Amino acid sequence: MRTPRFSRLWSVLIVPLAGATLLSSCGAPGRSPSEPAAGAKSLPRRIVSLSPGTTEILFAVGAGDRVVGVTAQCDYPPETGGREKVGDVSISVEKVVALKPDLVVADEFLNREAVRSVRSLGIPVVTISPKSLEEVAQAVETIAAACGTPERGQKVAGEIRSAVERMRRTHRGRSAVKVLFAVQASPLWAAAQNTFVDEMIGLCGGVNVSREAGKDGFVLFSEESAVAAGPEVILVTDRPALEYFLRSSAWRGCPAVRRRNVIQVDPDVFLRPSPRIVEGLQQLSAIIGSAQVTQ
Repeated sequence: MRTPRFSRLWSVLIVPLAGATLLSSCGAPGRSPSEPAAGAKSLPRRIVSLSPGTTEILFAVGAGDRVVGVTAQCDYPPETGGREKVGDVSISVEKVVALKPDLVVADEFLNREAVRSVRSLGIPVVTISPKSLEEVAQAVETIAAACGTPERGQKVAGEIRSAVERMRRTHRGRSAVKVLFAVQASPLWAAAQNTFVDEMIGLCGGVNVSREAGKDGFVLFSEESAVAAGPEVILVTDRPALEYFLRSSAWRGCPAVRRRNVIQVDPDVFLRPSPRIVEGLQQLSAIIGSAQVTQ
């Protein structure tokens, strides 16, 4: 297979890896990453968002009509298509400045260099760095407060927390299902511990077999080890990966392959730190619930 689709999954893969190594050294001096920059005194009217997750949050909390710039990776909601683009994986600070924003919203790790440059110019910046579902809810509240829509933020954050509790209650006491979430099939890159996916799998009655790698984030996982772990459900993010698992002789004896429980999902609802994580939970709950019935 080809090289991983890092251009699309960049925001998925880089944050957990960077978070593990840079958390202690990259925060802005004297301020928590989630706090607005000094100077953000009035409600922003021109907002630039530097990551897909922050863009989705801005629209969810009712600030979408004030968003004037996004990245090429920001493809949801559909209204983002009409916004000016300030870069792709790499951010053009010049394009950000040209839009004359009174607030920039970014991911602390994904947009680290751009955040540093924008802050140096005196432009107010709010950053998030969620590593758990609860921290996604907190990020929603932080961004909503900065945009002057705190009640909307509390409502959206409440929906995330309610979904988490609902999954915990629904799957409590049920038999665990072994799950593999593959962001690439060959070589195998998988979601391991300390990722949204790992937490979601646990909440929905699953056991993440990639934890056996003993590493955080998204990891290169031995195919032999993955097959030996016996996943009963394999989640993939594109059609080529789906076909690989179903056709590869190496995976023929795997329970998920034998039972045709290799399922393609939209990576964005599982891996972006945004309110759509609720959709991911609902989908995962249904998938694992179905596998529990056929165990």
